[in-house]
Amino acid sequence: MSLILCVFESPAERITLLASRVISYCALGLGIALLIIAVLSPFLLIPTLKVIPLDAGGPQTTQEAPGMLLDAQAFAANQPVEEHRDAPECAPSEGELPMSCFISSSTPLRLNRTMESKDPATKKFVTLQATTTLSRGDREAPDNVVSTAVDTVTLNRFSAEPDADLQSSFQIQAPDLGLNEDTGKFARVGLQYRFPFDTERRSYQFFDTTAQTDNLMDFSDAVKEHGTKSLQFEQNVGAVNMLNAVTDALRRDGDLSDNDRAALTDLQVTAPARRWYSADELAAQGISPDEQVSMTRYYSVARTVRVEPKTGIIVYGADRLNYFFARSDEEAQQVADAFFRSVDHGDAFTPSPQRTALFVDATWDQDTQDRAWDSALTGFTALKNLEFAIYVVGTLGVLVIAVSMVFVRRSLHRQHHS
Repeated sequence: MSLILCVFESPAERITLLASRVISYCALGLGIALLIIAVLSPFLLIPTLKVIPLDAGGPQTTQEAPGMLLDAQAFAANQPVEEHRDAPECAPSEGELPMSCFISSSTPLRLNRTMESKDPATKKFVTLQATTTLSRGDREAPDNVVSTAVDTVTLNRFSAEPDADLQSSFQIQAPDLGLNEDTGKFARVGLQYRFPFDTERRSYQFFDTTAQTDNLMDFSDAVKEHGTKSLQFEQNVGAVNMLNAVTDALRRDGDLSDNDRAALTDLQVTAPARRWYSADELAAQGISPDEQVSMTRYYSVARTVRVEPKTGIIVYGADRLNYFFARSDEEAQQVADAFFRSVDHGDAFTPSPQRTALFVDATWDQDTQDRAWDSALTGFTALKNLEFAIYVVGTLGVLVIAVSMVFVRRSLHRQHHS
């Protein structure tokens, strides 16, 4: 009789093998689930953090800085400002005084902006209303107000772009600048109060409320601050013919009304050339002192912003503003070009003492920058933590899959040899 040896698993071994196989397959399923979560999270979870909050806003204030300013009240009364009361050319006279008599060379100026959320506010859109006041520090309220502007725009909460279907508006009252404008409803293009999440090192269209146009803002540098890098963008706008710019803005909704035409009257002033130009300038240009010249208001700005790229929050802003008079677009562009060259080279720029309406460097004060950075770093940290968590979950999923596959193969191998 042959002796046949049969090896059978004991019940305990069978249960152990079955349990090991179940655990291995469960671990494999868990690993696959973790990997799926890691793959889908960038599309499902991260977008929930990359959205402009409905309560976006807050105060922004610039450092008080000395600036040149045309005093509209002094000009209308033909009375020199205090700084020039003892100047021989500004002595009381029945004739019209030179424009330099009404222009202060070092008026303390500060910009204050309050940003509030308004309706409509939805899952997709947020409406921001920015009220900006330029005030002088040498006068008490309400006589200290140089200009007040209210800008309302509805932004896409994900792209930070203005929505073309939801209209924006802009109103400004600035007697010293000859501006009394209400654009009504209009569609705008270009970034303004926010940049997109994951801001790139490239040029963006940026809307200028004074010019009422969008212009390219170019990436210029990466700046190391607060333990991370902000992206610096720069933009030069001008020379902008304010008579043409305001006329175009007011015509968006049709023909000019009587109120619209009244708003344009202070944007061009006709007076003898001697009021606007020095004797040397008159001689160089061959202009008679008594020749009537029409001077138009122009605007230029050298703008710098820094953006925390992860959140798109602007953490620094500086507008070097230059409002002035010129006889022609060509003359105005020469002034603007000289201004931009001085900014690019870091040189001092000397505005005309006869033809400047406003010249000031409006740079965010430290408190405003700190608040912006607090908001940016909060969003930055939340995004980085979520991205790290997704990375950990994905890595853990891969490891669990690898380990479970090893145990599955061992289990199958034991079954095959049993």
